[in-house]
Amino acid sequence: MKRFFSLFAALLLILQMILPQMVLAQTTTDTKETDGAVLVDIIVNKNTDSTSNYTISGRMLNHSDEAKVGTVKVSDNVEVSAIQDAVVTDDQQQVIGKYDVTNNEITFPISGNSDTVFNFQVNGKYVGDSTDDQVTFSDGVHVISKDVGKTAEPQQEEATATVPASPAQPEEAAVPKRDTVVKKVKENGPRDLKDIFAELGYPSEESSILSDMKVTYRDKDGNVVTEPTVNDKIEFAFDWHIPNDVGELVNAGDYYTFELPDNIKIPKNMTIDLGEFGTATVDTNGKVTITFTDEVKNNSDVNGTLHFDAGFNENAIDGPGDMTIKIPDEVNLPSTEVPIKPFGAGMIEKSGHFDKEQNPDRVIWNVDINKGLKTIDNAKVTEAFPDGLTYESVKVYQIDVDLHGKVIPDSEKLVTTGYTVDANGNVTFTEPIDGAYRLEYTTKINDDKKPFAGGTVNFKNNATLIGDNLTDLTTSATVSAKYGKVLAKSATNYNSKDQTFDWTIKYNYGEKHISKDDAVIKDTFGSDKMILVSDSVQLYNMTFDQSGKEIQGAALVEGIDYELVPTANGFEIHFLHDVDGAVKIDYKTGVSGTLTENTNISNKVDVSTGQISNGTGTMYQQSLVKRLGDVNYDTKTASWVIDVNKNHYFMKNWEMTDTLSRGLTLIPDSLKVYDVDQKHELVAGTDYDFVYDEGTNVFKITFLNSYKDGTENQFRISYDTKYDMNVVRGSDSELSFKNDASATWMDQNGDPKTSKDSVVFKPNDPTKYNGFKNGSYNAQTKLITWSIGVNYDSIDLENAKVVDPILGNQQFVPGSVKIYHYTINHDGSIVKGAEISDYSEFLISEPSNKNDNTLTVNFPDDKAAMYLIEFDTSVKGQLVSANYKNDAVFQNDTYPDQTLSADVSVTNGGKFAVKSGMQDDDGYVNWSVTVNPSLSQLDDVVMTDRPSTNQSIDLASLVIYGTTVNADGTLVVNKNVKLTKDVDYTATLTTDNETGQQELKVTFAKQLNTAYVVQYRTMVLMTGDKDKVSNNVKITGNHEEEVTGGSETTLDVVVSNGGGTAVGTKGSITFQKVDPNDAILHGAKFQLLDKNNRVVVREGTIDQDGKLTFGNLPYGTYYLKEVKAPEGFSASDELVNGKKVTISKDTTDAKIAEKIVNAANKVTFVKQNEAHDALSGAIFKLQWQVGDEWLDIRGDETFETDSDGRLVIEGLLPANYRLVETVAPHGYVLNTEPIPFAVTQDSNGQIADVDVAPFVNYKGSFEFEKQDDAGNALSDAAFILQDQTGATVATLASSSDGKVSATDLAPGDYTITEVKAPTGYILNTQPIHFTIASQANGKPATEMLDNFTNYKGKASLKKNGEDGAALKGAVFQVTDQEGNVIRENLVTNLDGIIDVTDLAPGTYHFIETAAPTGYLINEKPVEFTIADNANGEPVKVRTQLTDYQGSVVLKKVNDSGQTLEGAAFDLLSEDGTIISSLVTDADGKISASGLAPGNYYFTETAAPVGYKLDSTPIPFTILTTAVDKPELIELEFTNKKLPPQILPPKPVEPEKPTTPEKPTKPVTPTPTPKPLEVTPGEQTMQPQPIPKAEVTPKPVIKPDTKLPQTGDNNAETVLFTLLGTAMIAAWFRLTRK
Repeated sequence: MKRFFSLFAALLLILQMILPQMVLAQTTTDTKETDGAVLVDIIVNKNTDSTSNYTISGRMLNHSDEAKVGTVKVSDNVEVSAIQDAVVTDDQQQVIGKYDVTNNEITFPISGNSDTVFNFQVNGKYVGDSTDDQVTFSDGVHVISKDVGKTAEPQQEEATATVPASPAQPEEAAVPKRDTVVKKVKENGPRDLKDIFAELGYPSEESSILSDMKVTYRDKDGNVVTEPTVNDKIEFAFDWHIPNDVGELVNAGDYYTFELPDNIKIPKNMTIDLGEFGTATVDTNGKVTITFTDEVKNNSDVNGTLHFDAGFNENAIDGPGDMTIKIPDEVNLPSTEVPIKPFGAGMIEKSGHFDKEQNPDRVIWNVDINKGLKTIDNAKVTEAFPDGLTYESVKVYQIDVDLHGKVIPDSEKLVTTGYTVDANGNVTFTEPIDGAYRLEYTTKINDDKKPFAGGTVNFKNNATLIGDNLTDLTTSATVSAKYGKVLAKSATNYNSKDQTFDWTIKYNYGEKHISKDDAVIKDTFGSDKMILVSDSVQLYNMTFDQSGKEIQGAALVEGIDYELVPTANGFEIHFLHDVDGAVKIDYKTGVSGTLTENTNISNKVDVSTGQISNGTGTMYQQSLVKRLGDVNYDTKTASWVIDVNKNHYFMKNWEMTDTLSRGLTLIPDSLKVYDVDQKHELVAGTDYDFVYDEGTNVFKITFLNSYKDGTENQFRISYDTKYDMNVVRGSDSELSFKNDASATWMDQNGDPKTSKDSVVFKPNDPTKYNGFKNGSYNAQTKLITWSIGVNYDSIDLENAKVVDPILGNQQFVPGSVKIYHYTINHDGSIVKGAEISDYSEFLISEPSNKNDNTLTVNFPDDKAAMYLIEFDTSVKGQLVSANYKNDAVFQNDTYPDQTLSADVSVTNGGKFAVKSGMQDDDGYVNWSVTVNPSLSQLDDVVMTDRPSTNQSIDLASLVIYGTTVNADGTLVVNKNVKLTKDVDYTATLTTDNETGQQELKVTFAKQLNTAYVVQYRTMVLMTGDKDKVSNNVKITGNHEEEVTGGSETTLDVVVSNGGGTAVGTKGSITFQKVDPNDAILHGAKFQLLDKNNRVVVREGTIDQDGKLTFGNLPYGTYYLKEVKAPEGFSASDELVNGKKVTISKDTTDAKIAEKIVNAANKVTFVKQNEAHDALSGAIFKLQWQVGDEWLDIRGDETFETDSDGRLVIEGLLPANYRLVETVAPHGYVLNTEPIPFAVTQDSNGQIADVDVAPFVNYKGSFEFEKQDDAGNALSDAAFILQDQTGATVATLASSSDGKVSATDLAPGDYTITEVKAPTGYILNTQPIHFTIASQANGKPATEMLDNFTNYKGKASLKKNGEDGAALKGAVFQVTDQEGNVIRENLVTNLDGIIDVTDLAPGTYHFIETAAPTGYLINEKPVEFTIADNANGEPVKVRTQLTDYQGSVVLKKVNDSGQTLEGAAFDLLSEDGTIISSLVTDADGKISASGLAPGNYYFTETAAPVGYKLDSTPIPFTILTTAVDKPELIELEFTNKKLPPQILPPKPVEPEKPTTPEKPTKPVTPTPTPKPLEVTPGEQTMQPQPIPKAEVTPKPVIKPDTKLPQTGDNNAETVLFTLLGTAMIAAWFRLTRK
């Protein structure tokens, strides 16, 4: 069990290890590729501030031809902005585009048919409030999250890439599958070189590439200074070096960063080119990043310098004095101590102030010296005080100043030694000074300088600073002393409720001494109704603070400090003691009696010293105050309100008469009288009497009962009236209603009183004109919708109509007229109702040329209806104006015609260009010109832009976007619509190279009906730290006539010596274009770029003198590029890429131009063979293409390759060319294939040298296959190859696959001869002839020769009988000359033939091993020979061999040896079969032939006459074999004579022998003769006729005589014959028994 659990645990551990990889694999195996941008990795680099730089890497894919847009969205907790020129680079750090950031969305172009890695950097500022947060980047499918502000470790951290949870994830989501993406971007993405140092084991103090730092300080004029101010520039120069072992590991994109100290600032981002090894960026956060290329690892001892300008960060500098510049974390770099001096600090400055602001007694002068902190010997300050001041004292302080030379508050330290002061206040320092000092002088203002009547007195003081090493410096200051007036009066408040005025008298504000006798104030009222409000007079002592503000002190006491004396028309104030200070007098006046009408009042005050002051005001009656209340335009009623007795006078017999104007009609039930004090409504008939006379349109209210008897209460009367505009039209030009009211009563004294008031009601315009008109403009449709409301009064219509001329360039939209009902709201606004249902009651005449473009709408009669007419006019295709005005006339027989007017304002109307600009973080000014913001229709539009001469347009940055138009006419840039250069527009930039004045012309190719935004940037060329730039843009176009518009913009810019600005004193440089022989060249075009080799600041063409001057440019470094070379010449790579030049005083003053040399372009051609060996002696002709034809050019020249196989042709103009070979190198095939090449001139003006691909001359070749006659490949055959002279060229052999080939054959005729056949084969002596052609188009084809066959020998043997007939069935074997059997069991066919093939050369034998039936084996070997060579296929060796049959001759003799004729014999086979019967001839012979091998015997069947018959068998044998023809078997048989007889016996036919029985005991078998077999074609032995005979003689056999047998030639044959004879004899003996 324990073992089980152990295994289970181990399994869990393994699964835990591999499952994440399995999951990861699962998430990345969907490799379906779709177009777009896919994120792969985000690297975070935290900056010293609250921002981070994010390196975004991924893959962009676009299968289409059209460019697309990649998008990356960033979460809102980080504000994203562009850095490093917003460039997008590929994995080789090549720029492939620029990105744009809008609302945290990053967009960038994806070129058509592209698949590449992308990288770019953005800056992000964290705006969240959490210390532990994440920023997310999304490409729309994949999301990568990063900790905000935490530095990513590229070697350790894996990006967390997830797909947002979604139930329907798009199928097209794809992860990049290319190894290069993973390798370059993710696994080995950009690394910090410090990590590489660490990987190699470098200690931290040695893990740096920076080896030295030098710092130089320059003032604004470029002069080197040793004691800079914070406004001076710092020039940093860093030396850097990469150790070889580190460099070997550097990949493109790897970087090294370091931070500048906090006391250094970078005003604008900078990008610095480091040549082939990389680029450096310095951002405004002080972070320096050097990004390297692959060239680092391709080189050793990589080092360089890095230069850039910076400034002092005064926020991080405590103040003037010594400051340390130390690069953080760079222990190997030296620190630099620098004394910082105040900027702009004066050596002497003076200012003054008073001991108090109001009525000062003293002036305190501050003289600040040496705020620049220089060392001054024998310093002395002299003073020249002005008249009216008396020197009292001086104090000397040492002071601290800030970086701008301003005195730090409260830094004064009193100094009592080291100086002397004379009687006039001049201060002389007894020791050298190097600090700042303040001399504080106190001077008294003489009393005679203080004006008694008040006013201002100016004092100007001069001071001079003198020193041994200092030019006398003088400064001055002026102060103005303010003294108060003796007397001033004003009304400060009015209270209508109690009809009182508040008054203020300001006395002796100059704080003079006024004696008691003169201290009398007299106040005179200007109206007999004015009275002094008792106890209202108050007097206060007044003082002033340092700023001169009044401070109210203690009140003066009547009877002690002053006496108040009333007068008939005012009062007097007598002060009871002298007055030395300021006094404020407050009091109130009221009204005596009843104020029944508005009254103007005045008040005058004077003093004994002769000063006078006046005050005025107005008192408003409050007995009867009338106002207009609410107006209801729906019901056409107006409400009125009258306030009565707001001053609460006693009123008796109060009565009010209200006169309503024409057109107003009182609504009696609406009248109300309300007691404000008692808070109740009065009752008509009880409390008041109301009478309304409709004829006069006057009503009267009279108080009754207690109210009539007298009241002091306040009342409010309100009522409503109907209004009718028809009554006032034509009689009241103001079209208004006036309402007059008057009230009468008696006061408590019984005196009659009267008050009046009136109000005018001015109704709204629709009411006045019985209608209205308005309009609205929709910029999207370019339609103006006009609305005309008629019959606002809702009166009956008679012959009513609207006549509306369409004015200007508006185009009426046919069929757009709609008529609606409408209603009026309480406030006079209208509500659009339903459209009329029956247009037949209306007569509508639409505008046309016939009616002067006038719209007329006739309304039906007798209807008190209100109508709303709507119609559209269009300005599409027109020049859109800023305003459109239309006047419609509403006519109705019941009242005068009314003109209804309306204006429509169009946003951007009448404008053809709107321009704006802004300087970016890189120092460039980004200009934006909105062309045609009015959305007019314009043809032939040209935008002409003239920037100020301190700018240079970056033409490459120009882009034109479309716009999205909102209905209200506001425009939004639409970057999804981008115009194509040279298709939709052309852009040309001209520059006056001496003044720098540029003119940019953008010509639109098509008619404009909408707005476009032209964006571009300019580089600023400055001579100081700050400057102003301006731009003037002009738009011209056509719309039936030429139109013009424009815009001018000016803005401030600041310095950045490394981004989009150049700084320095302005100068010029002149170039002269020459060839290598110093001859002047014309037509070259140059560009001058900024020090970063990025922005074109000047452009020009060489003049007739070969010269070009670039002027009005700041001193400094630039790059000169040749963008077009003189005709037939090419610009050097240095000039194409940018040659560094410097504009300085020397170049400005130089009288000799700097020469720029152009060399003729070259076309280099190399002639080679297939082994790449150079071939000389090839001759060509040169042709160029004219249309579809190729024409020979430069025919007088010989174009021949040299000993290096090279042919160089110079000075070819851009065109298509080709070389055609006319003579081939010796021994080579002439290559007739033309060699095309093109000479091109690129956009940079460089005619590139052309290196034509090596052109090959070939030799010939052949190939054939060595085969046997069955087609099988044969190896090891040997040949010799001979040329047409018979010389052996090569010895060849067939390979294992039978192939025989040869190359490197010169043109000519060749012969191939076989000299050695493959083993076992006959040498084929037949030669092979072929030819290598003298020319071919390109590489000649290998001569494929016919297959070459080697044969083996063939032999045949024909088997014949003696008669020549073919014998079938004979069996043979073949032996070689050593006797080895090489073939066997060869059987002759029907034709008696056997064939033998595949015989190697040599001697052979046919050996018969079995004869045809009935024939002897012919043991004679048949020899034949296979020759060892043959011319082609060898002839078959033919042989023949005859097979024989046996033959026998028997001779019949008597005892005397005489031959016997007529003996008859039977020839029998071994089995007793009679083969034939024969009779001896005259020679006593019988013969038989055609006998097959076997045993035979003769038996005499009839003896010759007179001889005894002897039937003894006569045996013989035909052997099975014989050497050639077998010998004839010769037998002899003797017959004995018979005794004589008288009558011869009758001849008896011989008996045929019978087949003997088989013996009962073993006996030696007797061979049974076989019958003759006759093969077709053979002759059969024919039996001879047997003559009659009486006796048959017996054969005589001698004992010592052998029995001859066919073919017998040895003892064994004789023995066998004897044995056979014995057997025959035994057989006969048995048969006879």
